[in-house]
Amino acid sequence: MATGNHAAALSRFFNRPTIPSQLIATEQGQSELKLNDQQKQRIKEITDQVIRDVRDLYSGLSREDRREKRADLTRQVVKLRAVAEEKIDVPLDDALRNRLRQVVLWVRGSSALADDNLAKQLQLTEAQQRQISEASNVVRQKRLEAFQDLRDGSLSTAELRDRFARLRRDPDERRLTVLDEDQRAAYLALKEPRFELTRAASARQPTVQTETQRRIQRRTYAFKKAGRDMEYALFVPSNYTANTKFPLIVELHGLGRNP
Repeated sequence: MATGNHAAALSRFFNRPTIPSQLIATEQGQSELKLNDQQKQRIKEITDQVIRDVRDLYSGLSREDRREKRADLTRQVVKLRAVAEEKIDVPLDDALRNRLRQVVLWVRGSSALADDNLAKQLQLTEAQQRQISEASNVVRQKRLEAFQDLRDGSLSTAELRDRFARLRRDPDERRLTVLDEDQRAAYLALKEPRFELTRAASARQPTVQTETQRRIQRRTYAFKKAGRDMEYALFVPSNYTANTKFPLIVELHGLGRNP
């Protein structure tokens, strides 16, 4: 099976680990929290389990089924992540829990202001929350436009990286202007000390792979009109032989992207 893997490049920008269960599974997150081996092992067990549970939700569903059940599947994934968050909280002491919250705020940036709990802590008004929500909607639309440009081949990976960097900076400034002086001071105090996620940690984290998934090969081909190499994924069945004709199935996007 071969597929033009535009989504693979975009996923590096969309899938920054922004929730506790993602951040604490990264090497940088664990180093920042100074976790011991027992804590790391327990967290790995929890995150591996939620990965399997999410995969099971989508197992056997066609693309049409996934589209029709998207809202319900999303709710179930959110619930699974919430359960994982609760389990991850257990092996941590109060100091580690507090530092993890600070790290999450640094990584999420001002988009965290849309969370109900943080809004209550900062005593945001309804008008302020609407302004923050509007800024987030603008970012989502611009991300969709970037995705379309990538699919059309009119945007390189480097250009995409620059555009997403701007999309993180601009709304941050716009949202922060919504806060009054006291709210801004309280928000900054909740984040300290500073944390900066490295590019390696912000890439999609390794997941538990089946034997079938390990047979997926990542390759590239020269796309002359775009003037660059494009990625695709190739799956070769375990019983393949050069002397036997096998059908070629081409799927655009999807492979390596969907759970």
